[in-house]
Amino acid sequence: MKPAKRQDQSQIKRIADFIWNIADDRLRDVYARGSAATCKDAAITLDTDLDGRRDAFNPAELLLAALDACLIKGIGRVVPILKFRLTGVEARLHGARQDAPPKMESIGDEIVVDTDEDDRRLARWIVEGAPPS
Repeated sequence: MKPAKRQDQSQIKRIADFIWNIADDRLRDVYARGSAATCKDAAITLDTDLDGRRDAFNPAELLLAALDACLIKGIGRVVPILKFRLTGVEARLHGARQDAPPKMESIGDEIVVDTDEDDRRLARWIVEGAPPS
């Protein structure tokens, strides 16, 4: 068996630096153009450009959209169990964002339902948080 050939450490460092420079260029390019999130057969363009993009969600908008989808999906799963009839539902979320340091200060929501249910059942379900009877 031949002894393993030792590579010169300076050669290894040059190769590593070359690889990192390529990766760094690629990351800068993605950051400048924006990026995408993919899952299954879907893709969402993300606004990661420092100048902003009108054709993409920024991280705060994406967070609100995800919470919006969770609310609607949750309502859709609970409604059949409670035998509640809805013909439509809309969740409207809004957030107050602080720039420095960046954070969401608050998130508020409004849920609009379209239903033929009587006001008593609707109030019991929405206002009181109890199953409609």
